[in-house]
Amino acid sequence: MLATRAVLGGAFSQASGRRFPYRHFASRVRHLHKGTLQETTPCQRQPTPTASRGFAAMSSLPVNTHLSIDQSMCGTPIELTEGKAKVKMTTLDVMAADARGLTHGGFYFGMADYAAMLAVNDPNVVLGAAETKFLKPVRTGDELVA
Repeated sequence: MLATRAVLGGAFSQASGRRFPYRHFASRVRHLHKGTLQETTPCQRQPTPTASRGFAAMSSLPVNTHLSIDQSMCGTPIELTEGKAKVKMTTLDVMAADARGLTHGGFYFGMADYAAMLAVNDPNVVLGAAETKFLKPVRTGDELVA
């Protein structure tokens, strides 16, 4: 199970000169494990064709940041509104850190980072600080939402 708390600190948009405080980047990470949804503590390139249907229904904003990101490695946006974003990712075999299929934490940290960048949704946004606490393992094939 995933029990990740990703606290993404202030980010800065060079284009607008705006600083986004810590509270904008606390995001909940959910983990679907064997058919049950378990929620943990708080913590885009354009949508792919398979995700665009759901994304369009839940989004009121176009994606303006990280347009060339590989969504298979960082997740697909499923919701994007002012100051809030949700990203969904299914872990792949290539993300495994060992023969048991445990996923390397950098991949789901990257998903949380991507969600934070989408929440700001500025082409020139940068991450100012981040903290992650990994509590339980994630295996290949698990579905995550940040």
